[in-house]
Amino acid sequence: MEFKIITDVENKLFNRREIQGEVHSEIAPKREDIIMLISKKLNSPIENIKVNTIEAKFGSKLFVIVANIYDSEETKNKIERKSKKEKEAEEKRKKQIEEAQGGESEPIPEQQNPDKVVKENEVKE
Repeated sequence: MEFKIITDVENKLFNRREIQGEVHSEIAPKREDIIMLISKKLNSPIENIKVNTIEAKFGSKLFVIVANIYDSEETKNKIERKSKKEKEAEEKRKKQIEEAQGGESEPIPEQQNPDKVVKENEVKE
């Protein structure tokens, strides 16, 4: 896959770069592949990139890509809307993290001896 940048506009209002490019490929590229290409070409973190559209003309191996590269992930999350797939994937990741943490590090309750329990107002002898 070859990636060529057509336009690169700095949008200071939204703290992002608006990229339009062309990709030559035998098959339609996936969004993840496009994000990786942009990340390598422009040295930006994967988390800060949002691919808006991937367009192709019928019978052509040329795909026109429109993407935004944000300054930070927080800015991206404030401005961009998440698709249903992205929301479901995020929830799935959170559940996996919770299960991994819950299974490994459960707090062990301390066994208390009622004779040795000291109340706040009492003085221990």
